Amino acid sequence: MRIGITGASGMLGDALLSQLSKSYEVFATSRNIGSEGKNINWDCYDLTNLDSLKAWLNKNKLDVVIHCAAIVDVDFCEENFDLSKALHVDTTQVISKHMQSSSGKLIYISTDSVFDGKKLGTYNESEITNPLNIYAKTKLQGEKIALSIDNSLVL
Repeated sequence: MRIGITGASGMLGDALLSQLSKSYEVFATSRNIGSEGKNINWDCYDLTNLDSLKAWLNKNKLDVVIHCAAIVDVDFCEENFDLSKALHVDTTQVISKHMQSSSGKLIYISTDSVFDGKKLGTYNESEITNPLNIYAKTKLQGEKIALSIDNSLVL
């Protein structure tokens, strides 16, 4: 199995890279190289360069993409809507279309921030979303795109 991980030098991406590369060939992308090792293949570029993203997807013929890349700085997202949208929404659109056409699987990493936090207790996936900031709003848009294709999962 060939697994792609976006945002592979981040905390979650690095943890996935470490575990998955023990059993699978992993194709990692991020702006900067992260952990290296057996079965790990790196391509570093700006993910919002959609031509580079398409080339990475086409070149690596992935069975699964785990889309971890995100701008998690909420204040930065508020000040940089276009970049937040480009990373959370536009890249997800490109990855989703590619995985749909290649019969691959997409795992989209979202956030609990799609909920407003006003409910007492825990939320579940059937709850009504109410994102309160640009970060959460763009991540929710990414969720909807990911779920619009076959063989996708949002975490």
